[in-house]
Amino acid sequence: MSIMLAIVLGVATIVIRLLQSTTQLGTSVTAFYAADTGIERLLYKCTTKGCSTAGTLSGGLSNGAQYSVSYDDEAVNATSTGLYNGVERSIYINRQ
Repeated sequence: MSIMLAIVLGVATIVIRLLQSTTQLGTSVTAFYAADTGIERLLYKCTTKGCSTAGTLSGGLSNGAQYSVSYDDEAVNATSTGLYNGVERSIYINRQ
């Protein structure tokens, strides 16, 4: 009986760690896509309204993720940071 209990507890520990890892991976991916959304919105803004001066752009998504983009003149260089549940992921673009 003790051996069976030890095996079950060992397997349960492994399963719980895998579930935590999967959850963290999902959070990281959501933060990355929030950063991607920021870049896409910047490119749309530059296409429709122009981006002649440096600036910032920020916003939020319906799932609670947020993005913040900083860019230089004409948005040649831009960095977008996505934030979701305390996890940050960034994307940098250079449009030359």
